[in-house]
Amino acid sequence: MGVLIQSDPISTDSFQTNMGLKADIDEAVQHWDRSPWRIKVFLVIALFLTTTSLASLSEAVFKWKGFILDALTFYQTWISHPLVELIQGLVGRPLPPNFVDNAIVMGLFFGGLIRGHLLRNLPRVRLVAEVAFFIGAYALMLYAFAIDRPAQREMSSWFFYPIFLLVAYGLSKGAERILALSYMLIPVFGIAVIAAISAGLSK
Repeated sequence: MGVLIQSDPISTDSFQTNMGLKADIDEAVQHWDRSPWRIKVFLVIALFLTTTSLASLSEAVFKWKGFILDALTFYQTWISHPLVELIQGLVGRPLPPNFVDNAIVMGLFFGGLIRGHLLRNLPRVRLVAEVAFFIGAYALMLYAFAIDRPAQREMSSWFFYPIFLLVAYGLSKGAERILALSYMLIPVFGIAVIAAISAGLSK
């Protein structure tokens, strides 16, 4: 008498999910040696931060609050406001106060997508066309951001930065995903570190 063995669909789905995660990890490992040094530094720092003890969560939140405030002050004082004044002097007309913020955030977003996109094994013509599409979309957004509208004066793309990270995560996979997110996160984290050092030296 034959015995009919039915597979558990939940176990099968779990197995397929684990295999997909393993494939992403294996692909990332394969690209590790070819990754730029800044990607490797970012991954090491991210691993260190994930080891923070949950028991000291409240203290960590308090410290991160000051860290973020120092970063915002440093960014506005030394990057955002000077760039707005410089660009206004070059174009000869006033720009919205949040123009630089929007340009930087969208530049990080499209730059990360392009850098990750270059890992794909696509025909050269298609790759050039898709990269050109990203650059064109960024240029159109810059033009839209340069128009001073009262409704968008108080709106900054930094508020939507986490959403852009999620979109970049969803549009990429494997090593491409790690590379795209690194290009979006490393400049922001670098500014925050410089701000923290500057604040510490001034005290």
